[in-house]
Amino acid sequence: MTNRGDIQWEAARKKLDDYRAGNVPQSGYSTMILQWGKTLLLDAQSEIEPFLYSPDASVRSSALHTLACSFHLNDYWPIAVQFLLYDSEYGPRTQGATALAWLKEGSRDRATLHILASVVRDPYEYTLVRDDAYQAMIVVENGQERGWEILDTPPGKSFDLQRDTDWNFVHACIDPVQEAHDRREALQLLEAYRTGNVIEQDYYAMLRSFARSNVQEARVEVEGFLHSPVALLRLTALRVLVLYLQVPGNWQMVVDRIQHASDTNYRVEAVLILGLLMRGTRDKKTLLILDQLAWDDTVHDHLSSAAFDVIGEVYPGLWEGPDAREKLKAYLTSTDA
Repeated sequence: MTNRGDIQWEAARKKLDDYRAGNVPQSGYSTMILQWGKTLLLDAQSEIEPFLYSPDASVRSSALHTLACSFHLNDYWPIAVQFLLYDSEYGPRTQGATALAWLKEGSRDRATLHILASVVRDPYEYTLVRDDAYQAMIVVENGQERGWEILDTPPGKSFDLQRDTDWNFVHACIDPVQEAHDRREALQLLEAYRTGNVIEQDYYAMLRSFARSNVQEARVEVEGFLHSPVALLRLTALRVLVLYLQVPGNWQMVVDRIQHASDTNYRVEAVLILGLLMRGTRDKKTLLILDQLAWDDTVHDHLSSAAFDVIGEVYPGLWEGPDAREKLKAYLTSTDA
């Protein structure tokens, strides 16, 4: 009698043959790759590898998940690191953290823990990426079973990074020697860029490298990307300058783009950057700008919605109580600092 596993393996094998014959549509690539991983079809490794560089984020994520998490191939550790630190979309970046957890489960590998800790402690990183990086740290340190016991939260409560993270553990995993090495590499990258030896496809990773190592020496070069024809590079340059390099006038720099940029998506991202910069400050000038956007019927819903959410970041707890809008208006018109 043929068992279910054999049937699944045969289906995956047929899908591999179909793919090699050019009979699988692009829309089916992600599912196909995960199917190969689920059935441990190692014969598909050479077909999967090119998908690590797919322009489709979901396909990139599926490729890394299969190679690292399903096949447990340690050769893809460097790729997982690249995904976590330098992919342009948060989906593959969270997958990078997950891949590192699977590859180094219970190993207490210091290099992996340092990389993950550097992401967790970055206050300007996407929350979902930081959450997954911390969870990966716990698994690398303790293994899957014990790790998930540690990460388990009481019923009715979800994981909260600030509340539930063992920050002493995170800071202890930072390796100053590796930090110094990373900074030297970032400075070398800056010099390579100045001499025209960085290709355009590496510009995004370069900007993130400047941010991670706080390369103040790169300020002029980063400012040049504010005028790039590539939206991703313009936005990344803004994040680096405003949040990481903390250049003089950074508040006004991001506000100018919120108020005057023509691209709605760029304005939305600028609002999010402003929220990170002014998080928890209850700054009135910032709140006034956001309040005007949040209830402006002439702007795109995405922009007003982002402004509404960010108000809650700048003024924590505001939206949790009754009459929140009236409370905000009263605060903005008061003489309190």
